[in-house]
Amino acid sequence: NRIITEDNFSHPAMFFIKSRLFSYAIADTLEKYFPEYIIGKDITLKNLLSMRSGIVRECDPMFNNPETYEANSLEQNDALFKDWVFSRPLNFQPNTKFEYSNNNYRLLSFVEEMVSGENYEDFIRKNIFQPLGMNHSGFKIDVKENTPWTKGLTFDNIQSSGQVLILAQGAGGI
Repeated sequence: NRIITEDNFSHPAMFFIKSRLFSYAIADTLEKYFPEYIIGKDITLKNLLSMRSGIVRECDPMFNNPETYEANSLEQNDALFKDWVFSRPLNFQPNTKFEYSNNNYRLLSFVEEMVSGENYEDFIRKNIFQPLGMNHSGFKIDVKENTPWTKGLTFDNIQSSGQVLILAQGAGGI
């Protein structure tokens, strides 16, 4: 049996979701989905998928403090995340360089939610896990309510590793 991990599953899943299940163009710019993001007119969905967007790699230091983000609703944290990313200059001009950034996948997950009308986790469950019979697959956030979810994986293990669960959406949180 081959173990499907976040590294070899979530990234192809994002490409599948973005390019196959919807009719929107991979050449769409972020401006279409986030009109408030001025630099978004120069960044395409393809740039996000190929890690050629120039969007910063790091996250707001606020998310390193669990008390801060856990006190907020998911919507508040999503808004804070977007405000922070959208306020940062690009590391380089889009499509001129490669630099991995989980923020690219996080933004793509927001686009998926806008286009499908479903939250990211429900969309993946319905369109990938269920059709493929992946009945024992889930998301890191599921561990919080279902510990221990798998052998050796508990919510405390994830928290102690320094991973921020709210930032995992779209970026390997499977």
